[in-house]
Amino acid sequence: MRTARVLTRLSTSRRRLSGARSLSSGVLPSHALSSSSFPTVDVGGLLPEAASDRRAAAHESLRAALVGDDAPGFFYALDAPDALSRAYLDDVYDFVSRAHDLPAGVKSKFADPELGSGELGCAYNGPDVGHLEPSYDGVSTATASAWDYSPHGAARAGGGWDAALPCDFAATFEDLYARQNAVGRAVLVGVAEVLGLPPDTFARSFDEGDLGTIRLISYPGYDEPVHTFTTANANSGDHSWTYYDEDTLHPADVGIAPHTDFEAFTLMHQDAPGLQLLTRGELDKGADADWIDAPVADAFVVIVGDVLERYTNGVLRATPHRVVRRANARRSIIRFNAVAPDELVAPLPAFGEPRYTPVTMRNHMDTTLRNLRQGIPSWDAEANTSRSATYVYE
Repeated sequence: MRTARVLTRLSTSRRRLSGARSLSSGVLPSHALSSSSFPTVDVGGLLPEAASDRRAAAHESLRAALVGDDAPGFFYALDAPDALSRAYLDDVYDFVSRAHDLPAGVKSKFADPELGSGELGCAYNGPDVGHLEPSYDGVSTATASAWDYSPHGAARAGGGWDAALPCDFAATFEDLYARQNAVGRAVLVGVAEVLGLPPDTFARSFDEGDLGTIRLISYPGYDEPVHTFTTANANSGDHSWTYYDEDTLHPADVGIAPHTDFEAFTLMHQDAPGLQLLTRGELDKGADADWIDAPVADAFVVIVGDVLERYTNGVLRATPHRVVRRANARRSIIRFNAVAPDELVAPLPAFGEPRYTPVTMRNHMDTTLRNLRQGIPSWDAEANTSRSATYVYE
């Protein structure tokens, strides 16, 4: 698999003498993304109250980002509602840190290898409790720790599911989920419209209560790999020097292994580098595919999940992504947007002869997670492609 390339107008040298490697230019303001190589969509233009000309422009950007062979298959969401302001997300990141700083004894109450947030309301995994993030490719070991929250799971668990957690825990998750719903619905309506479908094609089921999840993830950093050359091993005269190699990854494996998300689409926010994506043009190149680094920006990255690929019979493709281990610690705020649990996910008639088998939202989630627990990967490491997106149901 090739080393990831950086798809921005900012270049990084492979080796930096006597200094740390440059992983990012810092958090880009959202307006800077508009002049970068990455696709952006004005999600405010997809909201119901947007003016018609703004909505038309947002549709054009959305179509360019997701539809067609030249579309990258993902985008950065600009101009999100004020409910998801930078100040609010700063508060959420503070909550992420507090959640991950809880004692291991508290976390372990929510770390069950057989049960997740869909049954417990909240679930935790991480090396500190001996319950690791799934190995989506069957070969990698993840270093990430994650808190998951599911509204459906909280309802199933009943009152008191959060009794062992700080008093603001449940309310913070519920508030974040509600704030993200407006963007989730707007994206689903926009996707339907650019595909020529009735606007409520996907949003109708979303409104019934999607089988979505929030993930708050923490990735540990590590010391930079350092290489020192001296006269004896470099024939360099009477001096020595040190450099940091950008391509050298820590042997402790990955942040999270390659995979596609199981739901309809995902909102991803990150505060440090590490996220890598495959564009649509790379999906069928196997081990020769080029992973690209996603810039750290004051905006959510929006990627397609398995459900939209299956609904559209492959017109939209689920976005493969992974998180590589970097020297910097990293946090991310994730919202998986789904459809209702009992909604049948099958290719719609508008997209021709079905190439995907039908399955309900809940069955797709349950089957994929059960397979992972049984050691059946959702990602084919050899072919470098998603298994979950195309899984054949009997």
